[in-house]
Amino acid sequence: MTYHGRGIRRVSGSSWTLDGSLTIRDVTKVVPLTFTFNGTAPSEPGKPARVAFHGSAATKRADFGMTRDLLQELGVPPRPSKRSKR
Repeated sequence: MTYHGRGIRRVSGSSWTLDGSLTIRDVTKVVPLTFTFNGTAPSEPGKPARVAFHGSAATKRADFGMTRDLLQELGVPPRPSKRSKR
């Protein structure tokens, strides 16, 4: 899985959008990442300033050809049924 950002634009106030492409299993889709700037942390002398962001994005697994149960996608065998045998 890779994400390539292509540009950042301010939506409003401290809200921003990173336009980019998400690739999973050789399928690429445009998936914007929305984030907010949470401020800067005090820096120590001789060290670069640190900044904080909170971001999120959403997509559908099926858009990338992932249509089976998540555990099956990961290659985990199904668990045996808990039904009692009579």
